[in-house]
Formats: sequence, C-alpha cells, structure tokens
Amino acid sequence: MNNNNSNNLELRVKSSTENLSLIREFVSSSALSFLIRKEVIDKLILAVDEAASNIIRHAYKNSPQGVIISHFHL
Repeated sequence: MNNNNSNNLELRVKSSTENLSLIREFVSSSALSFLIRKEVIDKLILAVDEAASNIIRHAYKNSPQGVIISHFHL
C-alpha cells in the first residue's frame, strides 16, 4: 500500500481471487483512518469486492497476470 499523501491511498495487487481479502482490508483500514462510519464501510467493502471480482472474472478472464489498482481518496 502506498500513501501518496494523507488523502490519497493506493493498493496494487495481482488479479487473483486470493487478493480479494487484501483489497477488502485496504478499503476497511483506509475508511477507518478517515473516521468513516462502520455502516458505510460495510457498503464500500461489498461494492469494491464485487467490482474487483468482476475485474478478475471478466476483464482478466481469471488470469493472475493482471493488476488491480485500488485508490482511496478523501
């Protein structure tokens, strides 16, 4: 995870379902650091998990050679 500045966080992972937990943790910890409410964090995690799963499945055709870049801006 990179911290480009205090309001811009980034995570780069290979396009593998094994990395979905890393993406969920990135969203959770990033949102918590900005004091976002738990109810909102849960919805963010669900949306990002679905988006990342679709990227892996449809964009990269389940190939782990792709890269998923997640940004958290506030």
